[in-house]
Amino acid sequence: MRTTLVAVLVLAMPLTCPADPLHAVGDDGTYRHEDSGWLFLTRIAAFERTGTPYTIDGNADAGAHYISRDSATGLVVVDVFARESFAGDATLAGAKQSAQTAAGGQSSAQAEEILQLATGIQFVKITYRSADKAPVCLYFAEKKPWTVKILATGVDSDAAVDSFVRALPWGTLGSDTRDLHGG
Repeated sequence: MRTTLVAVLVLAMPLTCPADPLHAVGDDGTYRHEDSGWLFLTRIAAFERTGTPYTIDGNADAGAHYISRDSATGLVVVDVFARESFAGDATLAGAKQSAQTAAGGQSSAQAEEILQLATGIQFVKITYRSADKAPVCLYFAEKKPWTVKILATGVDSDAAVDSFVRALPWGTLGSDTRDLHGG
């Protein structure tokens, strides 16, 4: 009797398995974040994606790492957060704290500026400098209901990171992804 009751309860439970929010698009290694429409391209400016994009904490947030083809230590992390994200870096305050930590304890924000893209998206750029490390650059943009955080470490040239940020596929952020499912 007990075994039958357990079997009935298990079968009656709804099967909830979240859909994979990242899908390969085409044959060039590009991945699309289904929830936001963001494309994680294989190559952007002087940077190349390392590995497959990932979900953050198993929710609607996603990210990818890019390395500089011109520098042995240059790394750029691109994270896309949903409005309801609980991730620490989904807010500007949290992202600033992460950038400060990446730059080292004795670093300070040397420059904070607001930049505008041709697509109309506005973002904050903050550069942290310390005596013993390459600068750390934080870029933070919001296009409701999405937030994009870009954190560059070990890149010797601000211009290289600026080119990377401007070349990102901003037009895909918030694009309609219903066509993936015929909707």
